[in-house]
Amino acid sequence: MWTKILAVAALASVMACTGGNKGGMETPQKVLSEYVSRSFAVKAPVEKSKLLELTTGEVKNAIERLDEAAFRSYFIDSKREFLGLKVKDERNVGADQYSITYELSYMSRSSLAAPGSEPSVDRVTNKKHALFVNQNGKWLISEVKSLKTLIEHQNEMSF
Repeated sequence: MWTKILAVAALASVMACTGGNKGGMETPQKVLSEYVSRSFAVKAPVEKSKLLELTTGEVKNAIERLDEAAFRSYFIDSKREFLGLKVKDERNVGADQYSITYELSYMSRSSLAAPGSEPSVDRVTNKKHALFVNQNGKWLISEVKSLKTLIEHQNEMSF
């Protein structure tokens, strides 16, 4: 319950920082926020189309190439819990291109654990760069590059 409340609060704060919701997704910031929200909320492979609605180019091709098992593994079975999204840098690249560098934080629970020990719980922070293109008046995510990943282990180390 608290997880859902925190996710909604984080999403609301991101939307507040990017101009609020003035109807539709007319800004790259809103598209990024919506994509992250949708990707953490996926419950079934049929929801793949909801992610594809917000993408084009390399990102769309990568998602389309995922078979059902790979999609399930990455989006449904990954045991990730959204913590936050912070926009670090944004700029116009051209009339129909926009760049956003952001940090995405989430808790990751490993399903693999040694016998008699607890599964690993890690706080993961990914710094990423996304390129958006405006197609027919709609901003879509075209490219995403990972810049840096920080993993903070939450459990004690054992030998």
